[in-house]
Amino acid sequence: MRIKVSEMSVRDSAVSVAFETEIGTGQATWQGETPAETKTYHVEVNVDETLDWGTTVLNHNKPEHRIYVQNGYTHLIGTLESTDDTGLSVLRIGDSIIEFEATGQPFPLGSPIELIAGSISLWPYNL
Repeated sequence: MRIKVSEMSVRDSAVSVAFETEIGTGQATWQGETPAETKTYHVEVNVDETLDWGTTVLNHNKPEHRIYVQNGYTHLIGTLESTDDTGLSVLRIGDSIIEFEATGQPFPLGSPIELIAGSISLWPYNL
C-alpha cells in the first residue's frame, strides 16, 4: 500500500504514525527505520491482533474501499478476498491486500467488510 506519513511520534522507542492514502487516513505503529514526515512509502499493513467475525469484522452496507480512524481504532473497509480453516483471511482494499486473523464464522467471499483494529503496524519496503 502506498502511504504518506502525515504525523509521527516516538514513545519508548516505538514510532507511531498517522498516515494518508488515496482512500483515507489511519494510524499505526511503524516498523523499521524512523520515517520522515510528509514522505511517501510503500508498506505492508499488518493487523497485529486477532479479530472476531461479527464484532471487530463487520458486514459493510455497501461495497467501497476506505480507511478512517474513529475512537482510536483504524477502520479498514474493503472486500473479503479469501479465508481458510486456520482463521487467516485476506481483505482487498484498493490495490492492496491485508491479511488478518479472526475467530468465529467468516462471511461469504466477496462480501464488503469492515475491520476495526486497535493495533496495526506498517512495514516499509522498496519497489
